[in-house]
Amino acid sequence: MHQHGEVKRSRIARLARNRDSSVVAGIIQTGINGFSADLVNTITGVVSHNRTTEEAEFIPFFFLIVSPPGLDFGLLLLQKFGALGVKDFFVEPIVASFTSENPGKRLRVTRQVPSDLAVRLLQNSIIKKVKLIKYQNVGDLVDSLGRGFRENTSSIEYVLTSKTADGFPRTNRFLDALTMRRNPVALFALEGFEHDAVKIEIEVNGRKRIINLARPDIVSPVVDVTDDVTRGRDGHPTWRSLLTCFSDYAVDAYRDEGHELDIDINMVQDESARRLLRGELAVPRA
Repeated sequence: MHQHGEVKRSRIARLARNRDSSVVAGIIQTGINGFSADLVNTITGVVSHNRTTEEAEFIPFFFLIVSPPGLDFGLLLLQKFGALGVKDFFVEPIVASFTSENPGKRLRVTRQVPSDLAVRLLQNSIIKKVKLIKYQNVGDLVDSLGRGFRENTSSIEYVLTSKTADGFPRTNRFLDALTMRRNPVALFALEGFEHDAVKIEIEVNGRKRIINLARPDIVSPVVDVTDDVTRGRDGHPTWRSLLTCFSDYAVDAYRDEGHELDIDINMVQDESARRLLRGELAVPRA
């Protein structure tokens, strides 16, 4: 549901590049104005500010663009914050700008998910959780099934969690399911619970991924990096930890495509929102 008159806003809060511009990083802030709200101190319970319809709560999102010389494709990495993200704010303007500045050429933006990625991930991963999912209107079913289930409007999950550091055994059953040699639903059977899908949470190089065994072609490009970044006093990950974490992932992603790269993240030009808005000339900073 959207409030009448609400408007989505965005702005670039920080922009940086390395020496040859093969790496561009920044912070894009997004928010919505058009409605009022009370900001409450969660410790005292006191209203600390009355947000007006003209104000917007701008949330920062980090982005990294890697475009190595000699290759005909680049990589765009975008931060998410819970269910919030900046893909719509970011991708459409880039495509429009490229088309305008390069007549006769087209920029295509797709998810970085190779067709055999799920199999390769599974072969080099630790299986941490198995999720059995039933799609339906759950109603009071959660209460009758007890703990271990998570409710939403359209499905119910039973989550099996490994208590060992090595996770679940990577048996051939999982690979058979991914390559369609075995029905994924038949891998597990729980009395009184007829599930419709099986998803596994795996850990690869310390990062968590989710794979739907019935749809290995739609492996989510979302990677949980919560444990790989350092939070600042404002509760958000620090710039340096995001830059390091995202560039490490970019190296892994290019390696998956058969390219070994050394990504230079020494930024020689770094601008804040204030300088960008004033239109000041860029001054290189080491």
